[in-house]
Amino acid sequence: SESKAQIAAPAAIEYSGLNISPDGNQLYYINEKGALLQMPVLGGAVKKITDGLFVRNIANGIGVSPDGKQIAFVRRFEKEVTALFIADADGRSEYTLATFEQPFRLYSFPAWSPDGKTIACPVWIAGKQNILAVQVADGTSVPILPKGSTFVREIAWLPDSKSLLMIGEKEGDLSLEQPWQISYPGGEVRLISNDTNEYAGISLKADGSLLTTVRVEQAAHIWTMPADDARRAQQLTTGFEKFDGVVGLGWLSDSKVFYGSTPSGKSSVWAIRADGSNSIQLVKGSPFSAASPDGRFVIYQKGKPETNDIGLYQTDISDGSEKRLTKGIDIWATFSPDGKWIVFTRFGERVGLWKVGVEGGEPTRILDKNAVCPAVSPDGETIAFILRQGGQPNRIALVSSDGGERIKTFDAKLEIFPTSDNQKLQWAPDGQGIYFIAFNNGVSNIWRQPIDGSPPVQVTDFKDGRIFNFAFSPDGSQLALSRGTFNSDVVLIENAN
Repeated sequence: SESKAQIAAPAAIEYSGLNISPDGNQLYYINEKGALLQMPVLGGAVKKITDGLFVRNIANGIGVSPDGKQIAFVRRFEKEVTALFIADADGRSEYTLATFEQPFRLYSFPAWSPDGKTIACPVWIAGKQNILAVQVADGTSVPILPKGSTFVREIAWLPDSKSLLMIGEKEGDLSLEQPWQISYPGGEVRLISNDTNEYAGISLKADGSLLTTVRVEQAAHIWTMPADDARRAQQLTTGFEKFDGVVGLGWLSDSKVFYGSTPSGKSSVWAIRADGSNSIQLVKGSPFSAASPDGRFVIYQKGKPETNDIGLYQTDISDGSEKRLTKGIDIWATFSPDGKWIVFTRFGERVGLWKVGVEGGEPTRILDKNAVCPAVSPDGETIAFILRQGGQPNRIALVSSDGGERIKTFDAKLEIFPTSDNQKLQWAPDGQGIYFIAFNNGVSNIWRQPIDGSPPVQVTDFKDGRIFNFAFSPDGSQLALSRGTFNSDVVLIENAN
């Protein structure tokens, strides 16, 4: 409808996991501290239902029983133990339905089937994502997707309890998050949308006739500019529905930029001269890429997630020869300044920092924390990374290249993109600062966080647009940017089933 009403006054709070009760009267939501709260749909007094819920960086949620009398939610405990809980709608009579240890790990968004018999919940199983069907009667469970999937976000049941809708990525294709229909218990998958947009969030009308979701339209292109003059920025790539450089951007030399791209939905790594000429494809594979300091090697993720055969690969640009370096869900790789080793984030039983020699071999764990997007200091002794902590904003942190505990953490306000936690970090040449992307008043700019802990300083001065990634040239005189637009709209899809 055209009507809208503010039901909560502006406040310094993050809302996630919005869920309306079946009778349409109550709104549930989760705050940044992992507390589940309830308030009337038209506004009114807020009531705390429970706390200790599993908080993720993007969103999380609960499941509500068909009669509205019970809720289901996920909690995470030490040693990566996760559990699915059921409680009365007012938070009383809480009990544990099922507990999971590695290699199983629940990660919120439980969905209660219309017949009340099953709760479906996204789950990691030995590094692959799936949907777990948990029986309400006895807590027994079984995976729904036979081969797993690349990503599984929110899920919703259709009225007959014989199929579900899911926001996720196609099995084995690191590309777009879109709405899919999954049969239950068979696990057959069918794409609902017919475009190349990203989607986030999903909710279904009770009779299954309408699906609402958020359609994300993102365009990103490669730009270059003198490091100290944004007025002279020039756009190098063009086209619609492109994601140039969003998850891979750097320099092969002071005159050539490499970037990840997904033309026609296929991931690959490209190179282009800083003046916009001579664009060529370097390798086919994931756009998560990095180049060695001498510009000879490019590393990237490659493999088949559905068979768990995935890892980091290295290509010699001079002759095109390829070599496998690791086996695992390894991304956000970067070279050390001397080019002798590679630091990366590994997803698995835990999310942490690892390193491996450029010739491959057995990787070494650096930090067993929720750490992503590493960057190695100019002297090679320190690693900056993004620290993810449930219930808290993502922050920049430092750790020794040899491992150990964190050295320092900064409170710089980082831009976090709705469809990705990707956030590029780069050290200043003198090793005394770390560059990052910040978002203020609807505009992205590059900022510099001094490592002495003093306040961040703005570096670029763009008046519009979004920056998704950036990289200073080896001599520091030029800046490459993945820059463009990001728009999102609530859309309705009729007869989604």
